[in-house]
Amino acid sequence: MFKAPRHKYIKRSIRAISLFLIINFLFGCDFLGIPKYSIEITVNGPGNVKVIPEKKLYAKNDIVTFIAETSAGIAFSGWSGDVISKFPSFEYQISSDLNLIANFDNEHYVVTSKSVGDGSITIEPSKEYYAYNEIVTLQAYPEDGYEFLKWVGLIDSTKNPVFIPIQSALEAIAVFEEFPEYTLGGTWNSFNELDQFEYIETADESSRKLEIKVFEQIKSIQKKNEVERIIVKFRGSGLSEVSDYLYIQQFGNEIKRFVYKDSVLSIIEIHSTKKTNITEILSQLNDRDDVEYAEPDYIVKTTGLPNDILYNLQWNLAQLDAPLVWDVEQGDSTVIVAVVDTGVAESLSDFAGTYFASGYNFVSDNSNTYDDNGHGSHVSGTIAQTTNNNLGCAGLAYGVTIMPMKVLGSTGSGYTSDVAAGVIWAVDHGAKIINLSLSGGGFTQTMFDAVEYAYQEGAAVFAASGNDDGAVGYPAAYDEYVLAVGATRYDKSRSYYSNFGPELDIVAPGGDVTVDQNNDGYGDGILQQTITDGSDGYYFFQGTSMASPHVAALGALIKSHNDTYEPQDIYDVIIDTAEDLGASGRDDYYGHGIIQPLVALQSMTTIEEFSIFDFVARKYPSQPFSEKWLFQANTGAIHIDLTYKRDADRRLVLNLYDSDNNLVASSLDVISISGSKIDYEVSDDGGVFYIEVEGN
Repeated sequence: MFKAPRHKYIKRSIRAISLFLIINFLFGCDFLGIPKYSIEITVNGPGNVKVIPEKKLYAKNDIVTFIAETSAGIAFSGWSGDVISKFPSFEYQISSDLNLIANFDNEHYVVTSKSVGDGSITIEPSKEYYAYNEIVTLQAYPEDGYEFLKWVGLIDSTKNPVFIPIQSALEAIAVFEEFPEYTLGGTWNSFNELDQFEYIETADESSRKLEIKVFEQIKSIQKKNEVERIIVKFRGSGLSEVSDYLYIQQFGNEIKRFVYKDSVLSIIEIHSTKKTNITEILSQLNDRDDVEYAEPDYIVKTTGLPNDILYNLQWNLAQLDAPLVWDVEQGDSTVIVAVVDTGVAESLSDFAGTYFASGYNFVSDNSNTYDDNGHGSHVSGTIAQTTNNNLGCAGLAYGVTIMPMKVLGSTGSGYTSDVAAGVIWAVDHGAKIINLSLSGGGFTQTMFDAVEYAYQEGAAVFAASGNDDGAVGYPAAYDEYVLAVGATRYDKSRSYYSNFGPELDIVAPGGDVTVDQNNDGYGDGILQQTITDGSDGYYFFQGTSMASPHVAALGALIKSHNDTYEPQDIYDVIIDTAEDLGASGRDDYYGHGIIQPLVALQSMTTIEEFSIFDFVARKYPSQPFSEKWLFQANTGAIHIDLTYKRDADRRLVLNLYDSDNNLVASSLDVISISGSKIDYEVSDDGGVFYIEVEGN
């Protein structure tokens, strides 16, 4: 068999392949004859370009990523050449040779300025654009009466000027403030109606003399009757001589007169600055031989029923003399009553004019305090249903603010822990009256601690005794800190369900729907607007839960009438003025008796409130300083507030000294960024006091 030599064919193959590769290389192809493409990049400016993947030649349809890289102060301005783009990175599918130009430049930034307050700003050097890291000087110039406070925004500094390296666009914001000032003011609350505020201009050589009087007597407020006019009965023809008119004009102006038999009644309107001296003015007039008597011209007003269309069915309010009570006090919106219950349906139409404060839902742990039961809304209505709105029912203390606290679920039940948490939360958020129309369980330290905390923080607590015709339940039974409330019927006898015992303190209308003692055609329940089964309406409820809010409302009226009253003061007024029921004196079925709101309010001490005031606008000296004022106060209470603007590293302390230069009160322990405060009870003897403002 013949075979040809193999080496001849191999040599020929090597020559052919070599020639093929040389030709492909010369014409930009690979060894298989597929075309290859090059990429040429020109970098224009101080930047860099990254190519992924990076190689000498690229095949058709290769995907290549181009990234323009910059450093601080360098800006990429765009691609040019075969590709036009403003984006620093992009992907490209190779189809031919590619020529790219990456353009870079040094960054330039705009610097602007803005003034907050009266002042101006300069920027040096002043030009349209600034290079990266170029140093700029910013100087703030306050206008007259102002001072530079600080730079804010991207610059956080109190230095002036400031030197800033520019690394981005910048808005320089300078805050200017009026020269720091402080206002010293307060009140002296006197519990003696014969007291008068006396200003002593000069204490000693160290006292600062002001252009205005320090602690100038501004006004007098009598919670019961504010006297603006007096009646003077003159003997004979009354004021006739010029000297008489001049004498009267130092107190006020005669606005009218009446001839009465052989005498003249003169009505004199007292000057606003003299109203605190009514007692002294009357005394001086009564000492005159030509004056038969001088007395206050009190303001009187009609006593009428509210226009709420269902008020005639609210026998409970009529029994408590509500219209007469409202002539004395309707409640102050600053007094917050926390209704710790099932929540409140604030959207009810008869709550449209009621004040509400935000509460909390401890059942669901959120802020939704809507009443899904109806109990809490009914209780809140007794306290502060909108009154005199030609709609529905009235509330006993309709001027106060209700804080809904949801601690009971839709079934009307809940846990002691939630009730205790609700009480504490309410107190921490400003409630001064707590109503607990709930009862159950036994003694727990948790609940005891909660009501103790409320009492010690100045909140009076009222709780329903329970509806078991048995022993007083908890929390009403926490006798040290809670006023336990039982229920009565229309005839003031104990309601058949009302719990009793040694812990019971007081009773109030709670109703009895099984009887109609007032013959109005309805069972004698307590009527308020609420919701039942998702529908709103006006419903008669009964229970100690309905009695408790009557007493809580009275507590709120007392607090409104005199906000210096602490919980025990409120309890004492309620108990001391109650109408005794049952056995003589306190007994286990009626406690101290049924509440009498009108008598309670009328028994309260009249407060004469005098304002003391000084305003000083000045720049604080850089060194420590102190300034003193002197005034005379008798029995009562001094309340002094110092408000100011200051830097965080400066403080102003308010000190109160007695006449022997003993420090009796200081705000040193309670200092905020905006003010200091002193409250001091003056002894029966009264005396001279110094107020000192100390800066350091």
